Amino acid sequence: MDALAVDVEKKSGVKVNVIIAKGSTYDKIAEVADMINATLIVMGTNGDQGLKKRFIGSNALRVVRESTVPVITIKGKHHRNGCKTIVLPLDLSKETREKVDKAVEFSRLFKGAVVRVVSVLFTTDEFVVNRITRQLGQVKSFLEKENVECTAEIIKGIKGEETLAQNILEYAVKVEGDLLMIMTQQEIDFTEFFIGSSAQEIINHSKIPVLSIRPQVKKDTSVFTNPY
Repeated sequence: MDALAVDVEKKSGVKVNVIIAKGSTYDKIAEVADMINATLIVMGTNGDQGLKKRFIGSNALRVVRESTVPVITIKGKHHRNGCKTIVLPLDLSKETREKVDKAVEFSRLFKGAVVRVVSVLFTTDEFVVNRITRQLGQVKSFLEKENVECTAEIIKGIKGEETLAQNILEYAVKVEGDLLMIMTQQEIDFTEFFIGSSAQEIINHSKIPVLSIRPQVKKDTSVFTNPY
């Protein structure tokens, strides 16, 4: 571990400290994260793509579900250097504002990464379509005012043929995303996706790193507004 730390420091210029903790994987990750006041946890995943019900390991899943700080899960060994494109799926949930704020934060962290906002709709209901269209416009305007380069679009999903997770994963590959942001708790119409098997599916099968964020408990902010 010491040798690895020296090698990483030499290549990246980033200070690296080594901590070895003995005990339950999840418990120790949580304990150390709290001890050092971590702002981010990074974990590797090695789920079996061939078995639909074998997703990420139980330790990684538990960290993702219960961590109070963002968790990035990375599968595979080959990824582009840096982060140029952040994929941000949105629905009509009350966590929308929080997700957008995090997108701004990480765009700046990665020195101007483009944020690609996307919503997947499985309905043609005019009311829902109009609401999500308005919200995407508001989010795009807010990001632009924050000097974040962005795009916003709606994907029309087909019920029974592709899952929500598949639609988002395909979009992430299409736009050459470097980071895919999701929330780990339920959102309107996305309950299973974010806390059930589909959440495991997107983390396990994503070809790019996935940033999972646990929403903070706060008052309802269902309608995205720009207070600045």
